[in-house]
Amino acid sequence: MSGSATTFKPFLFAAVCALSLLEVPASAAIANVSFSASTVIFNTMAGTTAPAQQVGIISDQNVVLSAVSVQYSDPAFAGWLAVSPLPGPGGVALTAGVPLTLTLGVNNSIVPDGNYTAQILVNTAGPANLPMPVTVYMNVTGNSGSGNLGETMTVTPANVSFVFQPGGAVPAGQVLSVATSDNMPVTATPNTDSGQPWLLVTGAITTPGNLTVSVNPSGLASGTYTGNVTIVAPNTLTRVPVTLTVGSVGFSTSTTSITINEPQSYGLSANFPLIVTASTPTAFSVQTSTTDPGRWLQADVANATTPATVNIRASDSSLQQGTYTGTVTLAAGPSNVVTIPVTLNVGPPATLSIGPSSLNFTYSIGGPTPATQLSKVNSLISSSQTFTVAATTSDGSNWLLPTASPSTTPGMVNVVVNPANLAVGTYTGVVNVTPTTAGASPQPISVSLTVNPAPLPVVQSVTSSASYASGTVAPGELVTIFGSNIGPASLTVPPSGSVPTSLAGTAVTFDGIPAPIYYASATQTSVQVPYGIANGQTVMRVTYNTAVSLATPLRSTPAFPGLFTADSSGQHQAAALNGNLSVNTASNPAVKGGAVVLYGTGEGQTSPPVVEGTKVPLVAPFPQTPYPVTVTIGGQTASVLYAGETPGLLSGLFQINVAIPATAPSGPAVPVVVFVNGQQTQANVTIAIQ
Repeated sequence: MSGSATTFKPFLFAAVCALSLLEVPASAAIANVSFSASTVIFNTMAGTTAPAQQVGIISDQNVVLSAVSVQYSDPAFAGWLAVSPLPGPGGVALTAGVPLTLTLGVNNSIVPDGNYTAQILVNTAGPANLPMPVTVYMNVTGNSGSGNLGETMTVTPANVSFVFQPGGAVPAGQVLSVATSDNMPVTATPNTDSGQPWLLVTGAITTPGNLTVSVNPSGLASGTYTGNVTIVAPNTLTRVPVTLTVGSVGFSTSTTSITINEPQSYGLSANFPLIVTASTPTAFSVQTSTTDPGRWLQADVANATTPATVNIRASDSSLQQGTYTGTVTLAAGPSNVVTIPVTLNVGPPATLSIGPSSLNFTYSIGGPTPATQLSKVNSLISSSQTFTVAATTSDGSNWLLPTASPSTTPGMVNVVVNPANLAVGTYTGVVNVTPTTAGASPQPISVSLTVNPAPLPVVQSVTSSASYASGTVAPGELVTIFGSNIGPASLTVPPSGSVPTSLAGTAVTFDGIPAPIYYASATQTSVQVPYGIANGQTVMRVTYNTAVSLATPLRSTPAFPGLFTADSSGQHQAAALNGNLSVNTASNPAVKGGAVVLYGTGEGQTSPPVVEGTKVPLVAPFPQTPYPVTVTIGGQTASVLYAGETPGLLSGLFQINVAIPATAPSGPAVPVVVFVNGQQTQANVTIAIQ
């Protein structure tokens, strides 16, 4: 290939950016699509055209809207609702955060007087969380030739909501003030979206007057319920949305039953921790009872407030060998009661001594696995004994892993926990140590594991991956984030051929837009800034193992160029190629009048535009920066032959082809500076010229 400026083309410089060998970006997260309104009402009169109304559709990610459809409650009168625009064969693109406006119009001339209902539904070309349909109501009057066609209705308030906590009082009724322009009587009808009859309203009044809306939450599970009160006058109607929120129906406990195994005359057993939670802090009492003689079952507290841990123990001091039953009752009111059955198995007297008999572990998500803990096992009789170990957990998962070493007294129980798949919370289990002698009683080691949230990621700086200039970013720029707890302990790169937006528990967003990740580690993570960031200021957040950093505000500009250097320091010899495709070095300088290729990042959005994490086409038109680009070499202005994305590689790698002035200085370290839209690359970057 000739070094001539007229034939010099954009091409790959793999040594600069090995990360660009990644082939295909990972799939984006599923988009969330929503409507700006859930209900639209048209009150219309025959012979007149009702004003059009509008509804917006918005998505949190780029998605293609493939279809908008209308379903009519009465198909015999289909066609009275018009929606525009309707997607064509290729669909309509929804840009993340930019609403698409649908215009709704009705034709009341094709139906008789009455009330009509339709729903607007949407579909997307790819996976998306679609919204509930928009319900459209049309009230038609005047086609019969009678009635006050100018009648209007006013209802205050415009919507009503109730909150109910099980065990508490039913919410008081709420008043709707209703007025009509002609003081006509109205009727009110309750409607619920679930069909359950929880919504009540007084029937008919003469306006102006008041309606009372009330609820009956009896039998409803926790959750949110919606409905409306339809108020009908002779020639108009209004629907008032109603929401009912039902709180938690009771406690949540770490187990629904408790079994305690204990040798005869053992005394107090090990604690069995019972973890009690509720949706809101709830005070409750604790009572224990037994179906057998004696008060062998006890709790360490009589009253507590959620979240709480209640330690349950048994004492078999006065019990013979056998099986005994009891209950633990938790109560926060007559309708908020949980009963936990307890079984006590009393076996032959103990032949082993175990210490300690209670172990506690603590783990933070993403951190190192807790160290092994030990319990010594000795014989209480004159001869040595062999024993086995087995674990049970209150949640049924396999996080508790004991082993015996050795399994003959004097021996040792090694207790290991594996919290890798556990959520934040407290977990309990028991390790039963059982002599191999026939009929011997198991002896417990109680184990508690507390799983804490991952440490908060802390961002120290956000820098250009080329220049290491910090605090400012541009759309599409490759940046490096420095901090602590911002990724896995070991450097992790994506599988070949992928550029995911989540890697080894790490995710990064700018203004809520996921950023493609090129590598991640606890102290250094590299991403590409999304092209859709806000101009002026963007807000970055790092998530690692569900823990989210504080917001990091960054100055954002249309362009913020930086040049890659040969030693990745951001200084000295540029990462550059000569016109003959050889690497520019002091021992292989460029020729005056020839060309050189520089590589950088931060040139901003291009024309035609590209998308972060995707490959740049290998065919023209190549994406180039729309902003003015100038280059100086040794202080002299050089001719820019090409300034844009590097074809065939992932977006964000800026390539600048430059003709070296014949009058440029010679030397192994001639300064080179690139200006894009008035912003210049870092100082102390050089190339070698003969």
